[in-house]
This record gives sequence, C-alpha cells and structure tokens, in this order.
Amino acid sequence: MKKYAMYCFACLFLFVGLSYSQNKSRKEVVKKRSLYSKTYYNADSTYTLEVYTSPIHYRKGEKLVDIKEDIVPSNTDYAYEVTQGRYHVYFQNHFNDDYPVLYEKDGVIVGFGLKAMVYWDKKLQTYEIIEKAGGSPYTQIEKNQLVYKNVFPGVDLEYAYLSDQLKEGIRLTSKARSSLPSPTSFNISESNAYLMFLQKVDLGSTLPASIGTEKIGRGSEKRSIETYDPVCFKDKKGETLFHFIADYAFVRIEDEDKLANKKNAVRMLNRLFKDGNDYYMLSGIPYSDLKELPAGDIIFDPTVEDVLDNSDPTNKDTQICSYSSYVAYNYGGREYDIKAFHRSSYEYRTLLEFDCGSGVGVESIQSATLTMYAQSFASVADNVNVYELNTEWVEGTEDGTANQTGATWNTYDGTNNWSQNGGDFNTTIKGTYYVEQVGTCTFSLDATMVTGWLTIPANNHGILLACSRDISGGDECRVGFSTSANADASKRPKLEIVYTADDGGSSSGTGGSTTTLPAGTTFYIRGADGNVVATYKGEETSE
Repeated sequence: MKKYAMYCFACLFLFVGLSYSQNKSRKEVVKKRSLYSKTYYNADSTYTLEVYTSPIHYRKGEKLVDIKEDIVPSNTDYAYEVTQGRYHVYFQNHFNDDYPVLYEKDGVIVGFGLKAMVYWDKKLQTYEIIEKAGGSPYTQIEKNQLVYKNVFPGVDLEYAYLSDQLKEGIRLTSKARSSLPSPTSFNISESNAYLMFLQKVDLGSTLPASIGTEKIGRGSEKRSIETYDPVCFKDKKGETLFHFIADYAFVRIEDEDKLANKKNAVRMLNRLFKDGNDYYMLSGIPYSDLKELPAGDIIFDPTVEDVLDNSDPTNKDTQICSYSSYVAYNYGGREYDIKAFHRSSYEYRTLLEFDCGSGVGVESIQSATLTMYAQSFASVADNVNVYELNTEWVEGTEDGTANQTGATWNTYDGTNNWSQNGGDFNTTIKGTYYVEQVGTCTFSLDATMVTGWLTIPANNHGILLACSRDISGGDECRVGFSTSANADASKRPKLEIVYTADDGGSSSGTGGSTTTLPAGTTFYIRGADGNVVATYKGEETSE
C-alpha cells in the first residue's frame, strides 16, 4: 500500500512539475502588444506573434489592457456587467426599469429598454402593440452571452459582448412567428405593415443621434428620423463613439443555395422618434418580407458597434460568391460563417487580412500558422487552400445583400472591379488543410509570404481560402468557417507567427514597465524542488 501511495505521489509531482514547466514555457512581452495582437517570448529564445481579426486589447491611459468579454455580477444597481473592454455594458435581471441595458463609452451613456412588439403602419406613421414586455424574464448567462427568455411569448432577447460590438438579437421563434396575428386585425393593410420592435432609448448624456446631416435628441427640434443606414451616437465634441450599424433580420440557413433565389436576410428599417420628453426606436422589416423569409426562427439584429480611431488598424474577414444571384452581394457584416465552398456551377471564397505590424526587429520567420474553426461541413472532404491576395479590398458591412459597401465576387470595394472575378490572387498555394469534419483547422503558411508582409506592410493584402475543387473542378465541398463576430472568442480566426529577433534581447516587463538586460544575461524559473524548469536569456517578460 505504501509503495502504491509513493507511486501516486510521484506521478502527481511529475504532473504538477510538467504543468508548471509548460505554463512557464513562454511569457508575454507586454510592450509588443497591439490592439489585435500579443507577442510571447519562448523558452528557446524565439518569439510568437498571435494576431486576431477582432481586437483583444483596449487602451487604458498609456497602456493596452486585455479585453475580458465575460459577463459577471455587478456591484452597481445593475445585476451584471462587462467593464474591462473598449466599452462597458450593464444588464438588469428584470424589465421593470425603463432601461434594463446600459451601454457606456468614454462617459457617454445610452440606455435601452425593449418595450413592445408592434405593427407599424408606414402610411399613417402609427403603430399598434401586439405584445408588451415587462416583469422578470428568466435570465440565462454563459460567458459573454446573456439571454432574456420569453420577453414576449416565443420571443427571446439575446446579447453577446464582443470586443468591438454588442450584438443584440431578438429571436422570433418559428412557433411565435406562425402565431402572429394578421396586421388586418389591427386595421393595417399588409402592404403598409411592418413588424417592428419598440425600444425606449435614453439620449440624455449624448449629443443628438445622427443619420447623415439629420439629428434627433438634445439640442435638436426634429421629432423623428428613419433610415436603413447607421445611426451614430456622439460625444460633446461631436466625435462618433458608437453606432447602430445597418443590420438585418435573417433566418440562419446552412445551405443558402437551396433557397431557390429566395433571400434569407432583410435589411432592417430603424425609426427614431420623440414622444413627449422620451425617445424611442422602432426596428423591423415589412410584413411582406416577413412572409417571404424561409421557414425557421427569425433573428432581428440591431447591433451596437464600437467606432475605432482612424489610426487603428482594421483586420477583416468576409466571403464572396459566384452564384449568379449573389455576385454583387457583400458579406462583410456576416456573423455566422464565411465559406470555402464548391459546387459545379458556383463557388464561395473566404477573404482574410491580418495586420502584422512593421516587422521591426524580426530576424527570420520560423513558422506561420493560420487557425480557423470549421463550424459546418458537408459533402466530400477536400483540401482548402490558401492563396495570397495582391489587391487591397474593403470588408463592407452587409450580410448578403447587393448594397455596395465592400468586396463582392466582381469588385474589391463594391465599385471597382477585380482584375479577375473572384479576387486577384497569386495561384501558388501558400498553405493547405484537409477538411473532413467540423472542428479546428490549422494551415501551415508559406514563411516567405509572411516575411514579405512584415518587410513591406503595404504589400499585405491578406489571403483567400478556396476549396481545391474550386480551382481544379470535381465533386462539391462545403466548409463554413467561424468569423471574427463569433460569440466564442476561441473560434475566431487567428494568425500565429514564430520568429527570431535581432533586437538585442530588449523587451517589456510585467505590467508594461521596461527592463533591458545586458546581452547574454540569463535567469531561471525553478520548480518547488529547486530544479530549473525554464531558462530565459537577455529578456524580461510579463507573467
């Protein structure tokens, strides 16, 4: 028995020692942070640069600080909060307040409260209430996602805190959808009716909300504005801090080509108006479009998006499609997936771009790896290949509509044509991964391509992902990759570059302070037994 106990203790000690060693095998170099990247100093004296397509840091004074997206209990009058990011959000666990959700950035606060589901008569400019919200709906929280269940019968209100946007989804379940009364029961003709959701909006601490040159709110006499374009919220200096993006009501469809030319997304109309001293916003779609959408839950998505500084880089992802009905469609605002997809008559291709910085201090690239998450897969397994793009492109803001805001199959910015339809890219394969199921995909990229990006950043136009059968022909292959807007941060696109440096061993210490060690200086990390578990030379790094 004693021998068995000794054996178990030895195994436990070995496991703890190995875990400790692995955890200490690299350290973050704080001063090398960017909004989208982290750099680590490895035990073998190499560096690892990790770059994402969405921000992972935010500015706090002179420092770049980790964004923490998880929704946690709040010590304020609100039940939950996220306060370690570019913007802050507070949530109540009931709907008895006027504004159960608060959005704050740089001291500017906008409150939101979902009040009712209505039919709006566009001709008469009036609305009739179908259902009122209120009380204490069941609140479900998982990491960075919060759901208010059954705010109306069969309708959930969903939020996801992302680093650069607060995604709001009002989910009208298929059962609730089929139970909707006809607008005619409210004396509204179907041709004039919109199904809309009424939110109370607190504009008290902001300058007027703006749509182009039109304004509504404090200091404006205007009582209503409506638009399909973004609604901007500004600070007292007139700087736009955040906005309601031009968004959609949609039915999530895995295999969109089976829609037989039916659309699965409809751009939403937003109408801001003043009633007495209070402000409200109606968001929704025509009843005629509601009836035409495919079967399934409809998600109404009036997302609030953070506004980046003009000096900030913008990493990006989208897809383009050669299907005859979709060649003019932009997908830059797509949240669910971006495809590498081949069928006999058309293709989808994925476009990505990572800002890797200037490469100052980089001596040589040891490896470069692209990590994508395949969240949908169908038909035959296939190699998905990576190609280098040689024309700069615009991501856009659409989710499968012909509004010309960004790249399409025919254009790189919604207006100007690629030199060849489907994207301008070097046909030499720069990486490949054999996709045969849902899960993580790791592409080993050509180091020379990445070295070129670091040497001359202006030559970095990103990459294109396509099924090999897209280029060579053959059986169909369908892969849908998670986007930068995926609620699960671990599934967002990531580029990892391992390199050696010629910076003489200078790096950042804990918390952003800088310590320079003389060349050749060595220090050690030791385990509980005093044995060395990691060695670092000429470099002091953060925990």
